[in-house]
Amino acid sequence: MQQSGTSWSSILPVVIFALVMVMRFRKVGRPRPFRAWAMWTVPVIYSLVVVMLFVFNPPSLIGWGLFFGGLALGAALGWQRGKMMHLARDPATGKLQVSQSRAAMFLILGIFAIRYLARQTMGGDFGNPHSAKLHLITDAMMGFALGLISLQRIELALRAKNLPAIPVTPPLP
Repeated sequence: MQQSGTSWSSILPVVIFALVMVMRFRKVGRPRPFRAWAMWTVPVIYSLVVVMLFVFNPPSLIGWGLFFGGLALGAALGWQRGKMMHLARDPATGKLQVSQSRAAMFLILGIFAIRYLARQTMGGDFGNPHSAKLHLITDAMMGFALGLISLQRIELALRAKNLPAIPVTPPLP
């Protein structure tokens, strides 16, 4: 069903993304527990997905170049995003807490805006699974996402490791 030349299939992802970002912006600045063990789950799972996809559908030589280029760019932005996040110890409990900064959220918004604009300007038949442009963009974006996710978490883990412990005094009886 089309209205005014725009289909719901092209608008729906933007609407869902906007709703998710509104919910995330409401939580900006609120500390949440930092769980070091959970830092590695998403990068490991995503790495396994990328390996599996590349085993069954290996990239072309250009695709490998775009993957590693995206990986490098994602790593640089992930490191920067990790530096933008606030990491501190709760004075009452001594436990680590992390809170997302507005700058980190705007970085993510910018990344998605660039991705959306690149997809719109590159054209191509994105409904066709054999589209060469789609495969190349996918290779680059998979590398970018892997670099962003991994290096953000490595940066946070290194900062958490170097934060001094706060001595917690037990409550007086």
